[in-house]
Amino acid sequence: MRLNYRMFPPAIMLLFLLFLGAAALPADVIGPQKDARPLIIKGRLEVQFEKSVDTRKVAKGFGRVSFGVPSLDMVLDRYLVQEAQPIFPGRKSEEVFATGEDMSRFYELSFPEDVDINTIISALSQNPNVRTVAPVFAVPLSVIPNDTHYGSQWYMPKIMAPCAWDSEKGSDTAKIAIIDSGVLYGHPDLIDKIWVNPGEDIDSDGVVYDIDDLNGLDDDGNGLADDLIGYDFFSGFSGISCWSGEDCGTPDTDPKDFNGHGTHCAGIAGATTNNATGGAGIGGGWGGGRGPYRGPRIMCIRVGGSANDGGVENGYVNTANCATGIDYAVRMGATAINCSWGSQDSPAMRAAVNRAADSGVVIAHAAGNDGIGNGDFLDYYTYGTGNVVISVASTDGYDRKSGFSNYGSWVDISAPGENIYNTYSYHYTPTYGNLYGTSMAAPMVCGLAALIKSHMPQLKRNEIDTIILYHADTIDYLNPLYLGMLGAGRINACSSLSIFPVASFSAGPILLGPAPLAVNFTDLSPVTPSSWNWTFGDAGVSDIQNPSHTYMGPGVYSPTMTITAPKGTVTEVLKNLVVVTADTMKIDSVAVPATSQAVVTVYLSNRFQEKSIIFPFTITGSANVNLDSVSVVGTRASYFAEVKRVDFDPIGLRYSYSLRTNLTTGSSYLKPGAGTILKLYISDTATVHINEMITIDTANVNGKRLKLESLYGDYIPVFKAGKVYFAVYQRGDANRDGNRNIQDITYLINFLYKGGPAPDPYTGDVNDSGTINISDVTYLINFLYKGGPPPPQ
Repeated sequence: MRLNYRMFPPAIMLLFLLFLGAAALPADVIGPQKDARPLIIKGRLEVQFEKSVDTRKVAKGFGRVSFGVPSLDMVLDRYLVQEAQPIFPGRKSEEVFATGEDMSRFYELSFPEDVDINTIISALSQNPNVRTVAPVFAVPLSVIPNDTHYGSQWYMPKIMAPCAWDSEKGSDTAKIAIIDSGVLYGHPDLIDKIWVNPGEDIDSDGVVYDIDDLNGLDDDGNGLADDLIGYDFFSGFSGISCWSGEDCGTPDTDPKDFNGHGTHCAGIAGATTNNATGGAGIGGGWGGGRGPYRGPRIMCIRVGGSANDGGVENGYVNTANCATGIDYAVRMGATAINCSWGSQDSPAMRAAVNRAADSGVVIAHAAGNDGIGNGDFLDYYTYGTGNVVISVASTDGYDRKSGFSNYGSWVDISAPGENIYNTYSYHYTPTYGNLYGTSMAAPMVCGLAALIKSHMPQLKRNEIDTIILYHADTIDYLNPLYLGMLGAGRINACSSLSIFPVASFSAGPILLGPAPLAVNFTDLSPVTPSSWNWTFGDAGVSDIQNPSHTYMGPGVYSPTMTITAPKGTVTEVLKNLVVVTADTMKIDSVAVPATSQAVVTVYLSNRFQEKSIIFPFTITGSANVNLDSVSVVGTRASYFAEVKRVDFDPIGLRYSYSLRTNLTTGSSYLKPGAGTILKLYISDTATVHINEMITIDTANVNGKRLKLESLYGDYIPVFKAGKVYFAVYQRGDANRDGNRNIQDITYLINFLYKGGPAPDPYTGDVNDSGTINISDVTYLINFLYKGGPPPPQ
């Protein structure tokens, strides 16, 4: 059946074709920002001074700020405070308000960003001249997203999506199945929202269509091998040919969209919101990615594509494949299924939709674009106690029925369907487009259903359907010729969410770091609850409003807050919010003859999957050494795609290496574990060799610091330096005469007990314990006279 959408009317068609021609290049992408929760601004603090500080005496000189109070100025100078600006300029100390606050005493201090903010907070908090001190946060002005083309999405404010996002930003507890021409899952506005089948994600990295997981096996036992992000069920057409370049082969694992229709529907329902890229999706997903507001997952199910319809490219679906796709979506846990295509009665379709209804899955179906009063099979089909699907008609920007939209008493609801801007695939090239059709109205309902499911995961189809229909805006009075034929009205996302209580909380100031990690939790619920039930993800609990919790063990934690409010009980989950690290990188110490090459191993113990490692280091202790080469052969990182020196200081013997697991497709992340990741080959280049000790330690090389890039963020592991001893003399040859004998025992005794000269740190440390003491004498006697083991090398 033909997909239920229309391109621009003829008058605008040329403009759209010109747009597509220009948009054949990938859409411009601004780097995604972090999750839209309050962020601590580095190098800034808010301070309220006591009356002992005369703020009129604030002075600046030589790049420093002073207030004429020695104990205070000493702290400000220690932490290089450069600026002090009043937060309430113009307020005078005489203006003390009823609250007792002197607003003239609030200042914003500025200092270098690399100054540890917790340290300066602690120092200022303990100063008697400071009443309060707190971080300065970057907070969103409101939930209007920052997507670059959000202004083109007139329909978002029309259905009051921003108001709904105030209550719920979207959770991955909801899954939207786009059963269509496929989804261009690599689109920059969709990739962070694509569902990854955990049963097929054999390396558990969550990477979208990860070729490392294509093992040809049915890992999750659902009857399909390698259904990583959904499946391409499309088995082709008969009677019409495919458009040149379209995939009309047999079903396979890659549900990529050539036609563009499915990608557009996916974007309407769930494009990544507030990621500074393109447009927004109704389902939310604030900032996308792996943060706490991931948003609903998009399940990519391909059941059709582009056909050559008399020289015109038109999109069609295979209805048998549609039934297969519906059942797959149900089995894999979809919340809502989008069906923006015509339907035909068949036992397979009935069985599929019946199973969906029994499983509590919402189905949104496009009402059709023929401008008539008739629907098709799914619009009329009933099962059990009533309708199986929500039939969706299209409206314009004035809430009037679109001229092309079908209508009738069988319509359940309406949604915007004209000039709908969102993600698009132009023959596999990611771009954006404006489309018309009931195909565009249906995914709005799916996105809203997913938003409701995100907020109240326990709700099922009947409850979600009822909420959407009951809270629609009446539009009959605007459509007198279609009274009772546009369903319950036009969807209203804000009204649909308004019946639920809202739980919200923040956490910080640090959410990623080594144990013990102390995190403060703050209830931000708009209506003060009567009770709180916190779980911190590590068996810790609390029942107070704003608790603090210390995480003692490494891991990734998802804290929850359940509140009881006037509208009921609700739970807020911030998934993967707290990451506690316990990683260690160390360099083994070795000793070799001065004329030999030292092979120094770099060891890493990591708790999380790592995508890249930045390893800057310095070699100190002698100028007579050379780093000959580095290698990952035979190490845990032997498969890495990049082992590259990115910085080098030949005078200071400082180096910086980048180790990256993958540069193109797939992931191949370094899995959690312990072992060698790199080998350093170092030689003593002296003309005349002497015993030399060098140290290999981490360093700051041109601003590059030691860093691990993991699935959950970047962090610094604990580092332990190593030593290399280039030895001319053997261990135990304390007097360095080339022999190990009784004279060396005498030399050690003279040093230890008679004030004799100190032996070389290597030759005198006979047992390699790190210190020279009587045990070295005993070890040497056992070796020389009692058959004991030789000193270690």
